[in-house]
Amino acid sequence: MKKVLLFFLLIIISSCCNTSDRVARNEYGLKGNVKQISQYAFLKNDSLTQDLDNDTISIKKSYFNQNGKIEKIIIQYTFNGESVISDFMYDQKSNLINEIVKSYDDSSFEVNYYNDYKDSLIISTNSTAMVDSLVFKNKTIYEYNSKDILKRSEVSRIHFDLETNDTIGNSVEIYNYDSNGYLKKARVKYLDSLDKSEKYIYKRNCEGLLLSTKSYKSNKLISKFINEYSFDEMDNWIEMKVFQKDTLRKIFSREIVYK
Repeated sequence: MKKVLLFFLLIIISSCCNTSDRVARNEYGLKGNVKQISQYAFLKNDSLTQDLDNDTISIKKSYFNQNGKIEKIIIQYTFNGESVISDFMYDQKSNLINEIVKSYDDSSFEVNYYNDYKDSLIISTNSTAMVDSLVFKNKTIYEYNSKDILKRSEVSRIHFDLETNDTIGNSVEIYNYDSNGYLKKARVKYLDSLDKSEKYIYKRNCEGLLLSTKSYKSNKLISKFINEYSFDEMDNWIEMKVFQKDTLRKIFSREIVYK
């Protein structure tokens, strides 16, 4: 059974902080009225994909509706031909309520979003997916500060086999955000093996643009990545280069279509 699970975390914020009349960014970290984004990911000198050096490994296309909300994401993995499609549904107040995720093998699952309708804040999500006899259950809880800015979220993941009743994975992910709602720290705890715990520290500029990422395993530093950006005329980034010890490791290139 072959499955590819790949999660992209993109925090997309610009660099100039002292300009009083700067254009505000939306909830996705974008400036301007964006219709579509096509993002291309490249790997450089990766030991697992030596034959793919300088080649595109994934294409992610994001589509936004007339209200500026994300309505569809399509991710294609060019090295194996697989794809994942996510469709997002909203209520009449433009609150996100449901996400349907379809995989390359026609399997699918739903993510349900629960909102604080008074303040239009997402307070929790849950999803259940099945692959043959395997069940994947995920639940996320969100916490906000007094200004309704996200300050913490916690993801619980339980994976078990229906045939054997064995738990094959049990983990908790804890995300901490700064006073502006930008991710600053992430921790992963594997409840069946606490010595495999992971931690990630994110350094940003004053508008939240991700500058570097440090990753730790069992409190030992194992990697540090530095990001460099190029921007378009709207001050949205169109290229991100990721370096490790002065060696280029990854490149993300974006084509942004404005309305």
